[in-house]
Amino acid sequence: MEVKSDREMYIRSALHLQGIKTVADFYTPRNLLALATLWEAINDLKDDRIRSALAFAFTNTAWHGTRMRRYNARGGQRPLTGTLYIPQLSSEVNVLEVMKNKVAQLGAYYRAFKPADKQLPHPLVTRESATEMPNLPDGAVDYIFTDPPFGSNIFYADCNLIWESWLGRVTDDTLEAVVNRSRKPATGGKTMGDYARLMTDSLHEMHRVLKPGGWATVVFHNTDSQVWEALQNAASDAGFRIEGAAGLDRKQLSHKGYKGQNGTEMVAHFDVVLSMRKAGPDATAHRRRAVTSAVLEEALRGAAEY
Repeated sequence: MEVKSDREMYIRSALHLQGIKTVADFYTPRNLLALATLWEAINDLKDDRIRSALAFAFTNTAWHGTRMRRYNARGGQRPLTGTLYIPQLSSEVNVLEVMKNKVAQLGAYYRAFKPADKQLPHPLVTRESATEMPNLPDGAVDYIFTDPPFGSNIFYADCNLIWESWLGRVTDDTLEAVVNRSRKPATGGKTMGDYARLMTDSLHEMHRVLKPGGWATVVFHNTDSQVWEALQNAASDAGFRIEGAAGLDRKQLSHKGYKGQNGTEMVAHFDVVLSMRKAGPDATAHRRRAVTSAVLEEALRGAAEY
């Protein structure tokens, strides 16, 4: 599968200097052959449930098996999350050992999974755009928790290329809520206006499917004032009432979190958690409360106490 040279992560990571033209170029010849053999064996299985479970384990194995896996003299080699990036010194992993570990983790989960009420339906995972959820009727959802994309920091559609290429279907990035720095609008890059529109459409859909009086929690990491303004306007336009904000210290920072501390990325080193509510039927007057600077300052003061 071709890796298009106009993708944001391709440009930022200068992948042309690493000889990357297709997804296969992310692998050493040995690991590519080993993974292809594994994938063929998985797809030959007749049992749908076992085949799906092993395919799930394989997607993470395929990520670890790339040249993106960084060598670390202290141990803990792994690819850099949230990007497509070939380090100066890669560590080639034994993909068979990684696959064994992933299968063992899945086995431990299935052995421990003992729902208290076996009559209840299992959790359901669907894949669709947050801007349009036709399978959910109005007022059908009790509670929403969402951790939306935060501006120009992570491009999930680009990162997904590694495992999606094995699955045979890649994410359509036309509806990805991001702000491009390197990719130009003429080649599909998105501006802050595009990001604001997608966030507004998503919050409108959240408001539609939420029950009257229902709550939504939004976790956000960006410190860019323009991104915050886009979120503020989107929540207000959708009709949500912001009830409060709090800071959540994750303790273990991501790579971008460390860059946020030194000012090279607009990423907060803590999470800001917004609590929003849809007005109930007994509300006499629904006053939209914007995500004001006072609300954000409250969250920042709370996070500073950590």
